[in-house]
Amino acid sequence: TFTLDADAPYSFAVSPDGRRAVVTTGASQVRLWNLDARRPTHELFAGLTYVAPPAGDAPVFSADGAVVVLTTHAAVRPFDAATGREFLDLGHRRGLTPRFSADGRTLATTCDELRRTWDVSAARKPALRTSDPRRAWEGVCGDQA
Repeated sequence: TFTLDADAPYSFAVSPDGRRAVVTTGASQVRLWNLDARRPTHELFAGLTYVAPPAGDAPVFSADGAVVVLTTHAAVRPFDAATGREFLDLGHRRGLTPRFSADGRTLATTCDELRRTWDVSAARKPALRTSDPRRAWEGVCGDQA
């Protein structure tokens, strides 16, 4: 057992292999930590953007721990866990929900307007597989989906 020297931690998530963690502070600063070295490796957000804590049991890391997905008020933001580099803007606006497939190769993102799936299996930018508009019968906020 050990502690991380993180200032005012608000939420955290540990990668499936237990080697990395994402720590969010109350000031919306987000750092990626190497748990083996017990030190931060990358700053993903410097504190100017609200980062939502994981919704329910939604994982922040892909199954293989290679991709970190964070949700802000206006976007789903995927990062390479090894480099801390952001892949791309996934094109969503509000009411965002990210989910990984069980094998970690597909990321499904849903907002009030769109439902998309992404190939995140390679160490390159996620590739858009499908993009479909939400249907009116699904509810304005997806409550009936």
